[in-house]
Amino acid sequence: ARELAALPDRAAVLAECRAALAAAEPAPPAAFALTLERLALHYPESRLTPPEQTLVAKDWRRLAGHLPADVLARAADDYVLSPARFFPTPGQLLALAEPAFAWRRALARRARQTLDLIGPENEGRPPCPAARGPAPKP
Repeated sequence: ARELAALPDRAAVLAECRAALAAAEPAPPAAFALTLERLALHYPESRLTPPEQTLVAKDWRRLAGHLPADVLARAADDYVLSPARFFPTPGQLLALAEPAFAWRRALARRARQTLDLIGPENEGRPPCPAARGPAPKP
């Protein structure tokens, strides 16, 4: 980490870390709703009343609202391309999104660790002792 903090391309590393964190951010509510509305157009047979539709939309947001917009959209596309004949459950879309989102979570976790070690607040200072690992044996 100390070596990374001294690299001349530190700004590029920081930018990549911030991009990895941004790529794991949840979809904004409007983008989330638009993806579900687009998906619903492919499965128009709904017997829900408007108040019931509102409750279902809230459930979707609660259960799958952590997904990034592009991951959610890709899962919706994959579902539409499947032989499924009915609107998906949140679990069905989550199952399609999980492989891509697991990768994003892992990258975001590593980016957060890197930023914690070399972030602007640590500029010019060595990383915390816990980040260096155990002291070498004499």
